Amino acid sequence: MKPCIGWILLLPLLATIYSGTDPGAEQFINAVLPIVTGETGAKYYLEEDASACSFRNFDYDEWVKYGLIDPVPFYVLNELAESCTKSPANFRWRADQLTGAICLDRKAASVQLSDWTHTPARHRSHFPRNAIFFFSKPAFAENGQYAVIDMGFRCDDRQCGMGATYIFRMEKSKWKVVGKRMKWGS
Repeated sequence: MKPCIGWILLLPLLATIYSGTDPGAEQFINAVLPIVTGETGAKYYLEEDASACSFRNFDYDEWVKYGLIDPVPFYVLNELAESCTKSPANFRWRADQLTGAICLDRKAASVQLSDWTHTPARHRSHFPRNAIFFFSKPAFAENGQYAVIDMGFRCDDRQCGMGATYIFRMEKSKWKVVGKRMKWGS
């Protein structure tokens, strides 16, 4: 019975230690979305299901040539890739913890995108507000100072949109983009 009490007392300490390295997926999105989109406080549509980040297998030379804005140590990139590998395959966003998010299931997102396509251009709302964002679950380095995430958006059910993998570094209590690699776009 005493070992159980020890674990119960230890759990809050472990949670505190762990929370220092993983700020939480929703908290991270709230912090970086304005950096990526250039908008603050706007409502946005988000596909509620997220997959693990695709950064599991990365080409170091390609990232150095085309993706890194600031230097990132090789061991950090390996930690991020490993963290992506350990991330659960399926993840669902908690809309109540995301500032401005209107989460849609896959079917509702599909309807939203097809409605957007068939609405005459003169009647469409401002472009990013009707786009549907798709985010992977962010992965964090062991020290919590780096994160990687796939972020993209679709603005119709055909080809309009873009997707990229972003690497962030925590600097002075704020996330900064230190790498961006386009995956697709039109």
